[in-house]
Amino acid sequence: MSLKVKDLLDYASIEYGSFKLESIMFSIEDLFKELEEIHSIRATEKKLLLEFKINKRNGIVADYQRIKQIFSNLIQNAIKFTTVGYVRVCAFFDENNVIFSVEDSGCGMDELTIKRLFKKTQHNVRFDNELNIECGYLFGLGLYICNMICEKMDTKLVVKSQKNKYSLFSFEL
Repeated sequence: MSLKVKDLLDYASIEYGSFKLESIMFSIEDLFKELEEIHSIRATEKKLLLEFKINKRNGIVADYQRIKQIFSNLIQNAIKFTTVGYVRVCAFFDENNVIFSVEDSGCGMDELTIKRLFKKTQHNVRFDNELNIECGYLFGLGLYICNMICEKMDTKLVVKSQKNKYSLFSFEL
């Protein structure tokens, strides 16, 4: 099933209160290998470095499909809005939690754009001629759904970005 169709189904289940999470033990390494297989072709086509980093080889108990969905959306966006440089996907285990992140060297965002990212019906388009259409912003359902999934997992999707420099999306479990 395509990510867009999945997003539409998830949107409906979130709106009607039937959204559910599953908890299974899985390996972050296995998840990252699958994500690399899915996204490496597009990154290679754009001549971007797509790298995956883990500080420990640990498994976690969480909803594998939902974590994969969040990462897939964030990685797709990072590749779309990056013309030169890298997309870095990380899992950092500390004593009690794991911090997941996707960082890119793309066009970045200003504060106003960041404030609008997770709005349910944000369909504004902005084009930046200096950075071409790749740095236009079209907000669909993907980030809204990622944010809602994070909320259902009792965490928050955090964004840090600097215009023309980078974007970093992270969440902690």
